[in-house]
Amino acid sequence: MAPGTDSRTLDVVYRCFEHPLRRAVLRQLVARADETATLDGLVTALDATTPHDVEDIRIGLYHVHLPMLDDLDAWNETVRYRPNVTTSRVIERELSRSSDGA
Repeated sequence: MAPGTDSRTLDVVYRCFEHPLRRAVLRQLVARADETATLDGLVTALDATTPHDVEDIRIGLYHVHLPMLDDLDAWNETVRYRPNVTTSRVIERELSRSSDGA
């Protein structure tokens, strides 16, 4: 375990990766230079990569997934990824695993 990281922190990070839609959101945000997206932009991007209906994606993101990630600014529907050492390491590992087909 990384210095300064406790098991509660890792539990929260891994819980964020439990659902495929949250993993897809994190991939989308990490891939963007400013690590920011609008809710509409995420819905459009995820619609192209998931079997879910557009309205189901929007409702799920707004009410379930983004609040869990705690990254939705509900006033202007902007989503921002705010990395820290623990989440960055886990995301890098998870993204490399998914690109390897694991």
